[in-house]
Amino acid sequence: MAVQHNIILSKADGVATITFNNPERLNAWSMRTLADFESAFDDLERDAAVRSVIITGTGQTFSSGSDIPEVIEQTELGPALCKQVIRRHDRMMRRLMEFEKPTIAAVNGLAAGSGMNIALGCDLIIASEQARFCQTLTQHALLPDLGGMWLLPRAVGLARAKELVFSGEMIDAREAARIGLVNLVVSHEEVIVAAEMLAQEVAGNPPMALAMSKVILRLGEHMDMKRYVEYESLAQAMCMRTEDHREGVHAFMEKRTPVFKGR
Repeated sequence: MAVQHNIILSKADGVATITFNNPERLNAWSMRTLADFESAFDDLERDAAVRSVIITGTGQTFSSGSDIPEVIEQTELGPALCKQVIRRHDRMMRRLMEFEKPTIAAVNGLAAGSGMNIALGCDLIIASEQARFCQTLTQHALLPDLGGMWLLPRAVGLARAKELVFSGEMIDAREAARIGLVNLVVSHEEVIVAAEMLAQEVAGNPPMALAMSKVILRLGEHMDMKRYVEYESLAQAMCMRTEDHREGVHAFMEKRTPVFKGR
C-alpha cells in the first residue's frame, strides 16, 4: 500500500484501488490531489500485474468537488497561469478516460462537481445507496470542469445534462441509476465489496481485448459506421494474434475456465 498526501494506492489480486484520502476537506479535488492522482497512474501504467482499477473515497464522501479556496487562488494567478492549471487538470482527465485498463468508480457518498466528473470519467460506476450527485460549479459562476460537460450528456442525454448543469440539482443514487448515470446501486456497506467483485471479474479477462474494446467504444462516438468498422477490424486482427485468444478458444473447446496471461 502506498500512502501519499491525499491518495492511498493499494493492490491485490490484479486489482488496484485509488482512495481519495482527505476526509477533513471531504476529499476535495486540489492540486495536491491531482499530483497524487498523476503519481498513482504513473505506477499503474508500469504495473502489468494490475488488470483493473477501483476509485473511491474515505469516510462518507467520494469527493466534494473542487477545493474552492484553491479555485479562488487560481483565479488570481492571471489568465495565462490559470489556463495552464486548467490544462493540467484536463490532461489528467484524458489520461483517466484513455487508460487502457478498465476503471470502476465506487461512489460511497457525495460526488459533487469535479468529484462527479471523475466518476463519469471511469468506465463503470457502482453507487452506494447513500451516494448523491450534483454539478456545483455553476453556483460559483463557473462551468463544470474536468470534462464534465462532455461526459454528462453521453451518460444521461443532452436535455437531462442541461437540467443538472443549469440547476445544480442534487440527485440520489436511485435517480442516478434511473437516468443511466450509474450502472448499479447497492447498500452502503456493500459498495466496495461489489466494486471489488466486479473488478476481479473484469481482471480475469484478456487485457488486450479489454484495452481494444475501450478504444473502439470511445472512437465510435466520433466517426461514421464505415470508418468505425475499419478500426474495429484492425483491433480484432491484433487480438486474434495474441496468446490469450488461443487460450480462450482452447478453453472453450476443452470446456474449462481460460487462464489469460496478457500476452
